[in-house]
Amino acid sequence: METFHNNKQIAEWIQNLEFDWNSIIGTAVDFLKNGAGNVLNSTVAMARTVVNVLMNFFIALVFAVYILLQKEKLTVQVQKVFYAFLSAKMVKKVLEVCSLSYRTFASFVTGQCLEAVILGTMFLEGASIEACVETIAKTLPVCKVREVAYATFSILQIFHNGEAYLVEFDNPKCVFVRDGKIVDYPYEERVIEDKTIREYRFQVELKDCFVLMSDGVIYAGVGELLNFGWTWESMAEYTLKCTKETLSASRLAAMLSQACDDLYGQKPGDDTTVAVARVIERRILNIFTGPPTHKEDDE
Repeated sequence: METFHNNKQIAEWIQNLEFDWNSIIGTAVDFLKNGAGNVLNSTVAMARTVVNVLMNFFIALVFAVYILLQKEKLTVQVQKVFYAFLSAKMVKKVLEVCSLSYRTFASFVTGQCLEAVILGTMFLEGASIEACVETIAKTLPVCKVREVAYATFSILQIFHNGEAYLVEFDNPKCVFVRDGKIVDYPYEERVIEDKTIREYRFQVELKDCFVLMSDGVIYAGVGELLNFGWTWESMAEYTLKCTKETLSASRLAAMLSQACDDLYGQKPGDDTTVAVARVIERRILNIFTGPPTHKEDDE
């Protein structure tokens, strides 16, 4: 009190200060009954989830190690089963298909991982897009049987001055939409290590829309709902229709992906990737936050 002897208002406020101990104790008890219980339940649920994930990973790892260690023995046993129930000619075809599937899948995974590592490392070191493209084209593996690349790419770079650079390798052509129409931009072809890549250089304008895709998009529904798949032309027409319904790039990508999923019957038969970029005016957004007018509305 000596500290505030020159300020009578503060001294009087301290003297009249009272604590509602019953209310404080009641609040503490309610927290221990409800809040602490909820925290405990959440902690237990999270711990159970972590344990399940670790257990599943451990079991999968054990099975994987066992199969790798016993792969020769398991291969012989599987072949014996085949020969017991199938003809020698049929067994030969089955083994050829299995061998081809193994080589294709292994090379595909290798190509995807190699592409990701190369791009990540070069971008981290500040390499240009052109240098990354040239390096990838020289290193990506190609299937000797089907003569197609195990990894493909489409890269679009738009600069602040409006210039754009697009490069595509073994992917369907980008869909360009400008002024409500599909536009064909001229491109140059460049051969690197027997791989042909397409390079586009152009100037973007406001409201331009670019849709990049993998070949799983244009083959959606092949052999099922559609005899020859969706085709690039049909996909471009649907894209043009969707651009008139939304200005959101993320929403447009979702609409195109959903259309592919529907054509596949919710069972995609190939990698289906859609990336959308739209050129819009810069928008300034101001956000003001604060407490509500009435304290009881504060959650």
